[in-house]
Amino acid sequence: MVHRIQVWFKPEYVDAPGESVRHKVKEHLGIDLQSVRIVDVYSVKGKLGPDQVETLRRTLFTDPVVQESSTDGTVAGDFDWLIEVGYRPGVTDNVARTSAEGIGDILGREVADGLSVFTSKKYLIKAKISADDAGRIASGFLA
Repeated sequence: MVHRIQVWFKPEYVDAPGESVRHKVKEHLGIDLQSVRIVDVYSVKGKLGPDQVETLRRTLFTDPVVQESSTDGTVAGDFDWLIEVGYRPGVTDNVARTSAEGIGDILGREVADGLSVFTSKKYLIKAKISADDAGRIASGFLA
């Protein structure tokens, strides 16, 4: 089973990486975006109980001061487009590797040995743009 833990900045905090993407899309592609918010996604594949997934969400992946998170697929935010970008199979995912080590520290090595972790990012874009523009952002810039 794959458990997806999603983490994003609380709305009252500036999403600096999202703002950086917004500015770079304008600079490189000439497309004006109202806002970009980024959701970090940690996909953990393996046998975990709901309590273990919740422990990981709270203690390993979320900074409760500035971030919110979910395990049920819900993401906070008002957006017009959602683009998700992840690594291709076989490409080194250093954040996933570090996350797997953290899971071992929290749940124990015997649990972590049976798991695999993959990361991706969801870009929540608020803008009145065409599907072609969204495709240009996805393939020409984010991926």
